[in-house]
Order: sequence, then C-alpha cells, then structure tokens
Amino acid sequence: MALGRNVLYNKELFINQNGFNKHKHILGGDDDLFVNQIANSKNVATCLDKRAYTISKPNRNWGSWISQKHRHLSVGKFYRLKHKLTLGAFHLSNMIFYVSFFTHFLMDRLDLVITTGFFLRTVSQIVIFDKSAKTYGMKINSFLSPIWDLGYTLYSCFLGTYSSLIGRKKWK
Repeated sequence: MALGRNVLYNKELFINQNGFNKHKHILGGDDDLFVNQIANSKNVATCLDKRAYTISKPNRNWGSWISQKHRHLSVGKFYRLKHKLTLGAFHLSNMIFYVSFFTHFLMDRLDLVITTGFFLRTVSQIVIFDKSAKTYGMKINSFLSPIWDLGYTLYSCFLGTYSSLIGRKKWK
C-alpha cells in the first residue's frame, strides 16, 4: 500500500497523470490508488534511509482499527487486475496452507511431507522476518511470526470479505 504518510512522488508526474482526479469519487485511498495507477519499474524506488521513516500512532480501540482497515481494504477493488490477482493468490495460498495443515492435524494424518512443508515454510518465514527487521532497524521477535502470519491470514479472510461485501461511505 502507498499511504500518504510514506510515499513521495514527483510533482510533474502527479500533474501529468491528473493527480487524484480518477479517484475523487472515493472517500479514501486516493494516495494508494494513484500510486497503483502510475507505478512501474522505472518510476518506483524504495528508500531504506532511517531518516525517511514515518511512524504512525496506532488506533486506541478495536472499532477504530477495524474501521481504518475496512477503509484500506475496500479500495482494493480499484487496483489494476494484475495486482488484484497477485494479492488474491497470496491470500488464497495462505488460507489453503493453514486449512490443509489444520485439517490433516485434526484428522491425525500429519505425514512427513506435510510436516516438512510446515517446518520449511515456518523456518523460511522466521529467517525472512528476521532479515527484514534488521534491514529496517526494527526489533521484533521473529519467532512469533508464525502466530502473526496465522492472525494475518484470519484477518485477511474475515475483514477482507467484510470489506468487499459492505459498501463504503460516499461523499455527500
């Protein structure tokens, strides 16, 4: 996602693309949708300089957090098709992974292939989270990443479905 607080784009590019005009009918997400509209391999870069990081204060209650996430997720339907398919495949693969694992676990049918797959995915995830945290200068407990991943998968499944079924508020 390209959130307004952590994205930078050239003024000329913004003007040449008519800024947020294509998304002015949408209550929020114009920054994210603008970047989705114009981003390509030639005009996008990642800045890892710690002086460029932006820190946001988290929501103080579940209602505010869910409302914010609903707003973020509900603009996904306006993304380019290839991005919708990529994000959908990612979330679907996570759901299939967990459903398969827990189904086999509950049926007492964990065999070597499934257990090895779970182990390799979990270890890979811990290594990637740990390396990412070091790259960004963050202190996280990478060993909790499987729990966060399962939580994120459940969040994506339920809140993503909710956001696609429940309409967004419109400008008056």
